Amino acid sequence: MAETNIDPDQLRDAANRIGGIMTSDVMTSFTELGDVPTAGQFPTATWLQNRVRDRIDALTTQAKLLETTFGNICDSLNTVAGQLENTDVDNSTQIGQTIEDLKKNNSADTSSITSGEDTDTDTDGGEDTDTVTDNDSG
Repeated sequence: MAETNIDPDQLRDAANRIGGIMTSDVMTSFTELGDVPTAGQFPTATWLQNRVRDRIDALTTQAKLLETTFGNICDSLNTVAGQLENTDVDNSTQIGQTIEDLKKNNSADTSSITSGEDTDTDTDGGEDTDTVTDNDSG
């Protein structure tokens, strides 16, 4: 039987690095893209303006998806690290459940972003970073 050895402190360190990828400074870069300047009042300009607005919205949505996913991975890996410190053979199902919860929560969180809903499944009581605003001003 193969033996797996995981250092909980190193797992927490990796989790926190993943959780720190999409900092508020990074997210500000996406939110500062803001409004699209008017390209003109003729059909090609209107098309271009709408196309740029669509790409900015898509980029911002992708950034929110990454922020949510990385946050969920960080939370779950920290939970697993805590469980590993006290684990025995019977706790492997609890770790498996945590991984399944990550998959379920991340799926719900990311689908709420793409559908424009705000479904906060965070259980840490932290700030809600999943809020989506309608930026379609074009």
